[in-house]
Amino acid sequence: MNDVSLLFAKVLKRVPRLNRFACKYNMYRHEKLMQRIEEVALQASELSSVAGEGSANYGPIWVFWWQGVDNAPLRVKACISSIRRNSNGRQVIVITQSNVREYTNLPDYIFSKLADGNIALTHFSDILRFNLLHLHGGIWMDATLYVVRPLTSTRYSGSFFTCSGYPDPTFFNVADGKWTGFFIGGCENESLFAFMNQFFLAYWKNNDQLIDYFLIDYALKYAYDHEIGSLRSWCENERGQDNPALFDLAPIVSEPFDEKKWSELTERTDVFKLSWKKPVSYPEGSFGGRLVKEMFFDDTEGNAS
Repeated sequence: MNDVSLLFAKVLKRVPRLNRFACKYNMYRHEKLMQRIEEVALQASELSSVAGEGSANYGPIWVFWWQGVDNAPLRVKACISSIRRNSNGRQVIVITQSNVREYTNLPDYIFSKLADGNIALTHFSDILRFNLLHLHGGIWMDATLYVVRPLTSTRYSGSFFTCSGYPDPTFFNVADGKWTGFFIGGCENESLFAFMNQFFLAYWKNNDQLIDYFLIDYALKYAYDHEIGSLRSWCENERGQDNPALFDLAPIVSEPFDEKKWSELTERTDVFKLSWKKPVSYPEGSFGGRLVKEMFFDDTEGNAS
């Protein structure tokens, strides 16, 4: 039933004249889902207290590509290469199926359900990122983030960091543009990470199916509403100050490269979110083609950390 509900919400999102109805429908949908996770979230919040809050974060940059960088699509290799070039001295660790147990303490039932197909790799990455951040701190960056300059801002090394999403008049996603789960970091003793780690462990211990594709955002919404960790404070005080053009490259990535447009995009933005699926390929001479083939990309870096 929830798959049908999500599909209907996606259809409504594509019909502008139905925005008002879509917003009301999504408010109802989100409310019902929040009710369904409340028991697990409450349990997680009771188990996730930490000793204290940190002040600075110099941990690794965590990237995930299960099959290893050598087997990644060219654009993913280019993104990971850009992260390495611009890490500002941070260690960049790419988590793969061969090293995942070196850095995590996830229980066996998580790996068993992953192997059985009950947990998809996309949603395993949701579990993984908060386990890593809880244990080690650092910054989680999706493998489809392209970095155009060194990450030198002190905001990246603060006790907590995330970027804003984008507003949506249909309220399709419960995050409503307040945060992004694909670019998030902070100190290892950040309460939010402890909560999210416990939430996913508790959820998957007792479930073999995903309640919603965007479960990560419903759990973060619970943390936001209950002021767990730094998320709410960050969203209320820091929203919109980092990477304002985060999503603006993707829609034009197949268009012919334009120096003026590139300068506008990169004026205040260090990182851009791309897709590893769409478009299928980047045309020669396009923004995407230039990122992959011309902007300092070195395919020999392979799996080095």
